[in-house]
Amino acid sequence: MELKTRRSLLRFSLLGLAFVALWVFAHDFVAQNINHRIASERLSVEKGTQNQSWDISRTSDLVAVFAGVQEGEKWHGKAVGFSLSMPKWPVNPQIHDLLIIDFDVSGMQPVSWVIEFSDLKTGRFYMATIKLSSGAHELHLNQLVWQDDLKNNLAWQDVPRANTLVVRGFAAQEQQWSFKPWQLKQSHAFNPVSWPDPWQTADCDRDTEHAWQKGAWQLGCYSNNTMVKLDQNISQLSPKVSFQFETFFEVTAWIWLIVFVVLMCWACAGFLHAQLAVLNGLFLVVVVLLIIPELMGVAVWLVLPVVLWLAWRHKSSFISDQKDAMKVWLGVTVLALLLWTLGGWRFDFISQWPVYLLWAVFQQLLLIGLFEHLRKDGQMPTSLAIAVTAVMFALFHVPNHHLMWMTLSGGVFWMWIWSKYQNFLLMVVSHSLWALLLYQAVGEAWLHSARVGMSFL
Repeated sequence: MELKTRRSLLRFSLLGLAFVALWVFAHDFVAQNINHRIASERLSVEKGTQNQSWDISRTSDLVAVFAGVQEGEKWHGKAVGFSLSMPKWPVNPQIHDLLIIDFDVSGMQPVSWVIEFSDLKTGRFYMATIKLSSGAHELHLNQLVWQDDLKNNLAWQDVPRANTLVVRGFAAQEQQWSFKPWQLKQSHAFNPVSWPDPWQTADCDRDTEHAWQKGAWQLGCYSNNTMVKLDQNISQLSPKVSFQFETFFEVTAWIWLIVFVVLMCWACAGFLHAQLAVLNGLFLVVVVLLIIPELMGVAVWLVLPVVLWLAWRHKSSFISDQKDAMKVWLGVTVLALLLWTLGGWRFDFISQWPVYLLWAVFQQLLLIGLFEHLRKDGQMPTSLAIAVTAVMFALFHVPNHHLMWMTLSGGVFWMWIWSKYQNFLLMVVSHSLWALLLYQAVGEAWLHSARVGMSFL
C-alpha cells in the first residue's frame, strides 16, 4: 500500500474517531446536566427550599403576556395577564402551598385575581379566584376554592400536577399597575419518592409513562434524545418518579470535546487552514450554543453578511444546468416520496417550505464557504475537505444525537454534489424538502424539535 493511501486512511480513521468522541461528549454532557439538575432538586426538596420567584418587570420571567401594556416597570390597562416562567419541576400540591403576591394599583378598589395552574401535557387546568387590595398577600392555596376545566370543584391537594402558572388581574377601570417580586414557596420539607441509595437501575427501552413505577431510577441510554424525552415527559412532570442517567465515563464531558479537537487537528495535520477552522468552529459552538445561548441571534446577524457575500460569489450555481444531475434529482425525489409516504401523504409541510428554504440556503452557503476555504485556500484534497466539512456540520448540531448523525450524512452528500456538479439548487431543495418531510414522518419529538445547544435540555 502506497504511503499516500496509508496517510489518507489514517486521516479518515481519525475523523471517524473524532465523531465518536463528539458523540460521547454530547451523550455525557446531556446526562451530566440532567443529573446535576436532579441532584439539586432532590437536595432542595429535602431541605424544604424548592421555591420559585418572579420579577414581573423582567421579560425573562414571563413566558407570555395576555393583557395590559408594560412600560418599564409599570403596567397600564383595565386588566393584566401573564404566564410565569416555571422551573424544570412540576408544582407539587403536597409541598407547594404558599403563593406570595405583591402588587399596587392606582385605584382604591380591590382587584379580582384568577390564578390558573395547568398541565401542558394533558391540557388540564385548575383555577381559583380571589379579590385582593394593593399590597403583599400570602395566599395559602389549600384555602382557595379550585375548579378544573370541567367546572368540578376540588381541593388544592387533589390537583394532579401542574407545570404552568397563568395569573390574570381584573380591575373595574383603567389602572396603573406595579409589581414587586412574587414567590411560590415550598411549605415543608418532603421526600416525594423515598429516594433509594443506590437508585434502581433499568434500561431506556421501558420508555412509556405507564411502565415506570414510583421511585428513583438510574437509566442507561445510548441516545440522549431518549434521555431528554424521558426526563421531560415523565421525570419533570411527576413528583413520584425521578430519573438519573448513566454516563459513558466518570470524567467531565468537556474532556471528550478536547479529545475531539485533538483528533480533528491530527486528521488535518499539514493543513493549517483546516486546523484553524476547527478551532474557530469549536469556539463558536462552545460560546454560542453551550455557554451563552442568548448570543445565538447576534451570531446569526454577524454571519449574515458572510452568507450574502458567499451567495454573490457563487450566484452562477443557482442557475446551473440540471441535466448532468438528473440521476441525483431522481434519487432525491424517490427519498422525498418515501418520507412523504411514511408521513401519511400529508401536505402540512408546504406552508413551512418557503421559510425553511431560506434557512437551507443559509446553512448550505456556510458549508460551501468552509469547503471551498479548505479545498482552495488550504489546498486540501476534495474527499478530505468533504469529510471535514461534514464533521464540522455535525459539530454545530451538538448535543442532539439524531441531528448529529443526520447532518454528518447530509454534509457528505451535499458537499459531494457541490464538488461534482456545483448545483446549489439541488442542495437547497433536497435539504429543505427532506428535513420537513422527515419532521412530518417521525414527528418533532424524535428530533426534539431540532433543538441544539443548551435549548436541547
